[in-house]
Parts: sequence; C-alpha cells; structure tokens
Amino acid sequence: MELEVVSRGHKYYCGIPVVIRTSWTQENPGRKFKAFVAEKHRLATDLKLVLAKLDCTDNMKRRLSKELDNMERKQNEVAARQQALEKEQIEATCLALVALAETAAEVKTRDAAVVAVAFLFLVLAEPVFVADEGPDKVADVVVADLDLVNGLIAVVVDAGVAAGVRAG
Repeated sequence: MELEVVSRGHKYYCGIPVVIRTSWTQENPGRKFKAFVAEKHRLATDLKLVLAKLDCTDNMKRRLSKELDNMERKQNEVAARQQALEKEQIEATCLALVALAETAAEVKTRDAAVVAVAFLFLVLAEPVFVADEGPDKVADVVVADLDLVNGLIAVVVDAGVAAGVRAG
C-alpha cells in the first residue's frame, strides 16, 4: 500500500513530474521517496530516497546553541541577584544586631546579652535548615555565619565595654 502525495512544481532531473510517496513495506515502513507520476509514465520505475537536508540540521544546531547561551546568561543573572539578596540580608541582620547592642549599652542590662546569645544560636543553627540545598550552600552559609558571628562578638564586646561590663 502506498500513499501518494502529488507535489506541484516538482520535477525529476529529466523534467518529468514526480510525486512523493510513502512506502509501507515491511523493510522500510513510512519511508518517503520520489517517484514518477504513475498515470503519465507507467514504465518509469526510477525511485529516489528523500533524506533530510543537512542545512536544517545546521540551522537547528545554531538555534540551539543560541538558546543555550541565553539560558546560561539568564542563570548567571539569577545567581548574581541571589548573591546580592543574601548579602543585603546579612547586612540588614548586622545592622539589627548593632542596633540591639547599642540599645543594650544604653539600657545597661544583661538581657540584651541573652538575646544576642539566642540570636547566635539561631545563626549557628541555620546550616541545618539549608542542608537540603547541598554541601556547597552549607559551606557558604557557615562561612558567612562565622563572619557574622565574629562581627557580632566584636559589637557585643564593644557594647559591654561601653556599658561598663568587662570582656572576658
């Protein structure tokens, strides 16, 4: 069984019109080939296999490479935005801690030290909450937290000295 598709304007190399047919034999089911129009040239049996053009494949490669470059660029932009957001969050946390330490120095109570210790516990416990994001993320958070803790300790010590408490 053959499905015949008459193509307008297509001619064979000798000038005879051709049609594109689909082979449904057991050897090549669904294979397309060119054949002479059967009504006009019944004795012509010259067939030719129609293959995909290589320029289509090359165009697809170019388009896919451009799309890949665009996706990589967008991924880098998102990563940069995320890093900037994390940096802003850390800076906001440090500013809040500085304000807390200044308030503690003004009030001259030890309750602020308890709050600072509780906050330190939360900061040090943060890697547990991000552990599901992978070891690289945990390492980044731990390094950022250590920097934050060192800054917090300096602020608390400075606030304690200002409040008259000796640093141990």
